[in-house]
Amino acid sequence: MIPASISHYKVLAELGHGGMGVVYKAEDSRLQRLVALKVLRPDAIGDPDAKKRFLREARAASLLNHTNIATIYEIDEYQGQEFIVLEYVEGQTVKEIILNAEFRMMTVLDYAIQIAEALNEAHEHHIIHRDIKSENIIITPQGRVKVMDFGLAKMADSMTKTKDPTMGTIAYMSPEQTKGAGVDYRTDIWSFGVVLYEMITRELPFKGDYEQAVIYSILNEEPQKVSALRPDVPPALEQIVCKALAKKKEERFASALDMANELRSVIESKEPARSRKQGKQKVDAGKISRTKRILSTKKRGLFIALTVALLIVCAVVIKTNQKKAIQLSQPIEKRLTGHNLECYPALSADGSRLAYSWVAGKGDNADIYIKVIGEEGHTQLTSDSASEICPIWSNNGNHLAFIRFGENAGIYSKSIIGGREIKRADISQKTQYNAVAPPGLDWSPDEQYLVFNDYDSLQRTSCLFRLHLDSGEREQMTFPESGLVG
Repeated sequence: MIPASISHYKVLAELGHGGMGVVYKAEDSRLQRLVALKVLRPDAIGDPDAKKRFLREARAASLLNHTNIATIYEIDEYQGQEFIVLEYVEGQTVKEIILNAEFRMMTVLDYAIQIAEALNEAHEHHIIHRDIKSENIIITPQGRVKVMDFGLAKMADSMTKTKDPTMGTIAYMSPEQTKGAGVDYRTDIWSFGVVLYEMITRELPFKGDYEQAVIYSILNEEPQKVSALRPDVPPALEQIVCKALAKKKEERFASALDMANELRSVIESKEPARSRKQGKQKVDAGKISRTKRILSTKKRGLFIALTVALLIVCAVVIKTNQKKAIQLSQPIEKRLTGHNLECYPALSADGSRLAYSWVAGKGDNADIYIKVIGEEGHTQLTSDSASEICPIWSNNGNHLAFIRFGENAGIYSKSIIGGREIKRADISQKTQYNAVAPPGLDWSPDEQYLVFNDYDSLQRTSCLFRLHLDSGEREQMTFPESGLVG
């Protein structure tokens, strides 16, 4: 039975439960913000080991302050029951996402780097998570990773390793965990390697019909090559997965930071190789050296004559190229859509996709559409009976925010790879067009905020607002006098 309240927290819904605790979505009546409450299951309240682990999670996670780790607000006791107050994180777990869709490779790299940075933060504070798995990693609607559930976390130092063989989820356990041997930070590297394999292939690397079969596979078998399941995986990324899943922990990455740097190098490798440029410089240097030796054997007069002739030729070539450059600099117009009344175009950061608003023969009801540039057709993102305009891309290209008018007028966002749309804020402007204060919307560079304007017809003012996407807090940024906008 879900309690109505715990202390000054109004319980709204159950978010999930595990072997030790239950997590509720709740509202802090004092600060008026959404939070997550974690409490011990009723059958675990009398278990001293369960209570010890419960408090250990709070103390471990409270040491960490990182954008990719769920924040612990406080630990408290109410009517003899301890509870933890955590940041409420809206989104989907990695497990939920990969059950329905395949990650783009650049998205895999983006999320993997964030996970590695979260682990590095924990490891720098001498905390081993010990239960990294796809169910414990949430992706917010803004594409931000949040590592959750430090219930099995344990402090470690260079002299002492934890030995707790039964803790963790079997499919993600490192070989040393399954044997009850000492574990250190590299056991999290292994579990992260399993998650990375899963993000790329949508399959687990080690499988079995029962726990002992999975453990045998972890200890004795090599997983199927990532490239066999996902041919578009970059070879460097496949090598990272293999290194993270090395049976001997000495052969894995020494730290999560090292793994993050290797993941970044995969992205950077898509740029032109520096070695080619360096090789060209060496060739040019050789040519210059040989030219000097040839010139030293010629008479000065001949050299001057050749130089003058060369300058004349160069001048002609430069003049010709300047004329061509002027011609090429003229803008080239290319039609991307072939319909009527498309408006509010928004180009993704990488220039590969176009979002726009289009009525599509439905009178005055506009929806949001996405077109991949260079390809035929388009994809409809929204289908509400009200009109949506002003699509704007998140920096990572995974989400679109937009404005909806009508009875449910507000600021919304939606993942382009699926999932439900999320209403971020109400707006008072119910109709689409206002010549005095046309609607506007934008993301902040760090994707933590949306900024927008809202027109108040009673005060006849249009003010600018900033909306914090994690907390839902709405902050007015401008305060024009009545009858003014801005």
